[in-house]
Amino acid sequence: MKKEAKKLKIIDVPILNDTYKVYVYIGDRELANKKICEYVGEDNGKEFLNLDNRGKSVHKWGLHPCIWIDGDLNYKDGIGTLSHEAIHSVSAIMEYLAMDMRDLSGNEFLAHSVGAIVRKTLQNFKFIN
Repeated sequence: MKKEAKKLKIIDVPILNDTYKVYVYIGDRELANKKICEYVGEDNGKEFLNLDNRGKSVHKWGLHPCIWIDGDLNYKDGIGTLSHEAIHSVSAIMEYLAMDMRDLSGNEFLAHSVGAIVRKTLQNFKFIN
């Protein structure tokens, strides 16, 4: 029997413009971990993605945040997990820009950015289940 190939989809989501963006990885945990390690310049043996997580946001100062979502999640859990991790990623961008999410402009930036991540990801990918 042929072994099923591991799958990983990578989506580049601009936030306001191409200066700030988030990379969304949906699919295999090991492949995502390898790609994220390569991007942030860490040893590939580093485990960013915990086995108990449905998703994870990884950010390193000065680099674009990365989101990993387990591609085997059902649609509802996938969207919920993506939204959750998007808040972490946008918060990292806001910290980098010294923005405060408690004021109106920061709050709007957070809301529109999370919306952009969810919209762009869902137009490019269908969860397996």
